Amino acid sequence: MPMKGYPSSARSYDLQEEIGSGAFGKVYKAFILMVDWGDFVANSQAAGVGMHSIRILSDAGFQRKPDGLLELGKPRIEALLLRMMEHKGSSEEKEKECAEEAGRIFTAVAMSTRRTAQEVAVKVLDSDQIAWNEMRRELVALRSVSHQNIVEIYSSFLNHSEDGSEELWIVMPLLSGGSCLKVLREKYPRGIKDPKILATVLRKVLYALAYLHDDMKMHRDIKAGNILLSEDGEVKLADFGVATNAVGGRGTFVGTPCWMAPEVIEGKGTYGTKADIWSFAITAMEIAHGHPPYAHYKPLKVLVKTLRDPPPTCDIYADKQTSKLPNSFHRMLKQCLKKNPSERPSAKKLISHSFFKNALDSAYLKEHLISKVFERRKVAKEPKKLYKDDRARLSSADERRRASIPVEKFDFDSELPPKKPRLSLDDDQSKAPPASPAIVGPPASPAIVAVPSQPSEEKPTDRDDIHRVGRFKVRTTVLKENKHPSPNSKEHDGKKVMKSRVIGRFRITSDEGE
Repeated sequence: MPMKGYPSSARSYDLQEEIGSGAFGKVYKAFILMVDWGDFVANSQAAGVGMHSIRILSDAGFQRKPDGLLELGKPRIEALLLRMMEHKGSSEEKEKECAEEAGRIFTAVAMSTRRTAQEVAVKVLDSDQIAWNEMRRELVALRSVSHQNIVEIYSSFLNHSEDGSEELWIVMPLLSGGSCLKVLREKYPRGIKDPKILATVLRKVLYALAYLHDDMKMHRDIKAGNILLSEDGEVKLADFGVATNAVGGRGTFVGTPCWMAPEVIEGKGTYGTKADIWSFAITAMEIAHGHPPYAHYKPLKVLVKTLRDPPPTCDIYADKQTSKLPNSFHRMLKQCLKKNPSERPSAKKLISHSFFKNALDSAYLKEHLISKVFERRKVAKEPKKLYKDDRARLSSADERRRASIPVEKFDFDSELPPKKPRLSLDDDQSKAPPASPAIVGPPASPAIVAVPSQPSEEKPTDRDDIHRVGRFKVRTTVLKENKHPSPNSKEHDGKKVMKSRVIGRFRITSDEGE
């Protein structure tokens, strides 16, 4: 899907260091490459390419647009030569000659490639790990979006690597400031307490949300990691991997646990654009304090706390007494974090909240935020993670698959309090007795994009039944019935009876009597 004349081939980009990571992929800084026709002709002759083949490429328009040669793989070059080249021998001899000539042309193109000064960002996603429906939705959504506070897509295409794997490449403008999450980690681990910076960044995010919601679209994954900053202090909302059309609402379980609205977790019906408002408020707390509420719990624990507990406030943070954030900030959070979606304000209405009177322009962000971040990076000089090194290190398909699972943004792996009922994530992660039934998914992934299964009916058996429903494994374990239990006993044949109940979309199991 090339846009605005940007190349749609991996050979047209020189990927450099990693500048970010997301669900099942990474983002790299890259230079756009070009081909000089004069160099190509000279290198073709040196490689033994015939003048007739060069004329065929010239007549096909590549002399006027030689950069297009980078988008030609060997099969396409060979097909072009087969169609245009005259040969008096057999078809087998012609195919062999065209294949050899295509190889020489391919080499000449590589020798004639030069790097331009234009920089872009390239998001590389492992096709074995991404949900294609969500990716198609992201690309379609962004293709129809045009707003100064939303990242645009230049081009997207499927890259076939030499080892046989496939990657989806998405080419975007390079925002050298990085994400707000990266800024927090590098410079402000305890959060940004300047109300002017906070209000300026958050108001620009609201501008983007108001535009999307007016167009009946939801983002569904608002968080600091998806808010990008440019060197000039511009703020742009990115990563539409779970964006969707809001017409009629949505009923699928999509988002990132800490930022997820209660109605999305509960899944009893459809939800609308107000789910983004809840996520926006959690993101505001994240930027102000360095991490979102419940960041140190496991994902399923986060979901249960979001459903059970009152809406979070800044009182949960250790620096609540010294943060000195204005009261208008806390009032804004309280309005957004209503359990009932209908009580939350719209993005357009929220822009006029008194807290955003503190907001200034991009020049203020550049001087008081971005410049300090760049100064910190000059001193830190962190080692660069290059794309070519990643490819060399991840040589096998299994290694690539493991590495593409998103790294935890925060310490979700801290142990849960030893209380019953207990939530089971996986057979390998829990030593507790098998639940009945329990949802088992990928280990501790912060981004969940699936529809949880419905609980299966229990039947008397003495074994575990494990089957897959969508992207989840469902384990059903039921103990044998004891037809003659002791009247006062809580056990059947020496085994405890497992009780279970449903909270939202999750079934929680516990031993009877505990």
